[in-house]
Amino acid sequence: MAALRYIYRLGLSLWLGSIFFFAVAVAPALFRTLPSAESASVVGRLIPFLDVFGLIAGPVLVGLAVAAEGRPRGRTAVRACLLLAMSLLALVSLAVITPMMEGLRAQAGSISALAPDDPVRRQFGMLHGVSSLVMLGEALCGLVALGFALREPTV
Repeated sequence: MAALRYIYRLGLSLWLGSIFFFAVAVAPALFRTLPSAESASVVGRLIPFLDVFGLIAGPVLVGLAVAAEGRPRGRTAVRACLLLAMSLLALVSLAVITPMMEGLRAQAGSISALAPDDPVRRQFGMLHGVSSLVMLGEALCGLVALGFALREPTV
């Protein structure tokens, strides 16, 4: 049981770490050092990777929690719901938001070259905001789930 709880905590920490590292270090560094179009291209390739990781990690972590603690109830049920919510948010990002943003990029060529009041640029900006909120939602759900896990004994 202790080993499963440790693996669960490690897996969730890795998932959260990847989200925070991307949002706080990788994306800002790319946009500071590369031209906007190149930065957007790299970020556009990394986000689906994070989303697929989340689609796999969520159910695996739920399985680990259930294996370690039995039938989900109480805190385990809340954590399972939070992990599944994280995976659902990753799915929304991967299947809805990212394709819409890619479509707008393909339509416009370079978003940064468009006038600030261009409808395509405005729509892209709105989707970027939604994408950021989705990633924030994943992170918040993960932090709460990790908080529950850290309050429980490891042995």
